[in-house]
Amino acid sequence: MKRFSPLFLFAPLLLLSGCQQQEEGKVKLLFGMMHGEVASWNDVQVNKDINEDTDWMNIDYLVPVDYAGLSGLVEKQENFLVISKGNENTCGCWQGFHASIAKYVKAHHLRVYVIETKDLAKGDDFFGLKCTNGIDDLGIFENGKLRYHHDDKDDWGHKFVELSDWLTAHIEMPKMFYVDESQLFDLYDGDTPFFVMYTRATCPDCSYITATSLREYLLQDVKLEAYNFIFDVTPWRSIIDDKGVEHPMNDSTIIEGEITWGQVVTAEYKAKKEEFGLADKEAGFGEGVVPTFYRINPDGAGTKKGSVIQMAGAFYNDKFENDTITDTYFTAERLEYGCLDYLKSSSVKDKVLTGAKLKEGTSEAKKNRDDKAVHDAVRLYHEPIFYALMDAAVKI
Repeated sequence: MKRFSPLFLFAPLLLLSGCQQQEEGKVKLLFGMMHGEVASWNDVQVNKDINEDTDWMNIDYLVPVDYAGLSGLVEKQENFLVISKGNENTCGCWQGFHASIAKYVKAHHLRVYVIETKDLAKGDDFFGLKCTNGIDDLGIFENGKLRYHHDDKDDWGHKFVELSDWLTAHIEMPKMFYVDESQLFDLYDGDTPFFVMYTRATCPDCSYITATSLREYLLQDVKLEAYNFIFDVTPWRSIIDDKGVEHPMNDSTIIEGEITWGQVVTAEYKAKKEEFGLADKEAGFGEGVVPTFYRINPDGAGTKKGSVIQMAGAFYNDKFENDTITDTYFTAERLEYGCLDYLKSSSVKDKVLTGAKLKEGTSEAKKNRDDKAVHDAVRLYHEPIFYALMDAAVKI
């Protein structure tokens, strides 16, 4: 695997006013994504003059989304940035707008979705965005609703200072940032403590804690440490062969003898979880589950398990019987491990969840795959522990 160093430049907010008459107040963008490369962690808090950045063309910062994807973000009531793209890539109008916003996004590590107007036009609802060929429209959504937007008519977005001032006046910067595997390696290879959430896009447990406890915590007006990251394990669950064909875990295609692609992928996935400590004897849960949260204190040697895991928590992976938790991460035995000292010393009432009583009908809901009912019942116990972990691991 090709390795590179991520660019960790969190440029300070420029306290400037916007150029459009809209409702006052900033939208909190909770999640961003890391872009680019950097030689040293010491650059993280440097006040960089992004006006002079000329490397914007090398930034792959846009996250393509179709109408169904945009509708999903709206339905989940997320806070996010999106561009309704009405120009072709080769058009000078788009290139000028792209140059300005790319520099801003690079400096602040934002995650920006983009939808082509031809795709937006397929739906009955444009969600307040402009859907016009030849015009690019930048929208800021809050709780799934368009709060602010500004189109690039008259080349507004070509003027970097104006675009930068407008964005800075209308958004609060993210508090957690998505990283890829190469960047994750670099975090472990470094010597700066960091916090990481291991998640998966299609994992119900991950989606639930992100939409509830994590979201609510990040929305609070509390100051957090800078190095908070999210890694999606989805790429670990498939293999691309030398012909460019992707093979998922359920691929029954025979490779050789009786060995299938699915078996190979499953073995590779297990090995990755072991490598990154998700199956750690003390901090991990079983063979490794998501969502798992770790506070890591790197040793400079690339160690990914054992003593470098200072704090840990694996949530919403319990087993039930007769509306009682029978198997859980939060056991009396694990409470004695150092990675749970934060919980042992906290004011959380229920520190051990083995034997915890749940709302009547929870076990039946589990059998019926009613994820929301199960999550809502278990949240009573998991959320206080999760908040204790966040307070100890990232709160300043």
